[in-house]
Amino acid sequence: SHLNGPADGPLIMLGDAALHQNEQSWDYKKTLESMRYLSDQFQSFFPTTSVFSVIGNNDLPAHNTVPDIGWYTTVLQIFEPGITRDPRVSVPANFQEIFMYGGYYSAKFDNKFTVKALNTNLYSA
Repeated sequence: SHLNGPADGPLIMLGDAALHQNEQSWDYKKTLESMRYLSDQFQSFFPTTSVFSVIGNNDLPAHNTVPDIGWYTTVLQIFEPGITRDPRVSVPANFQEIFMYGGYYSAKFDNKFTVKALNTNLYSA
């Protein structure tokens, strides 16, 4: 069946868009491509629905590292359009600044509930 169409509420895209792989074959550019592809697919299938995405441990540029600002910038460019597309979603004025600090964010949906997307990788590096 085809899933195209609006969903009533937001969707969640869990992390780990990349294959679980060993350090020698790690290719963070392919990981970002996978994240972008999945995000684009969600946006294509559900064009008016917000998609709250989170970073998984296999989405990082390398195992047990804290990414640099360039990596967070790219991930924000991938995630933000899906998060903010639904007019019922509001994000704080410093949404981008917070995301750039550690890949986490909060968003309020229809003033009914708040999503807290955590980057738990910060605690394992």
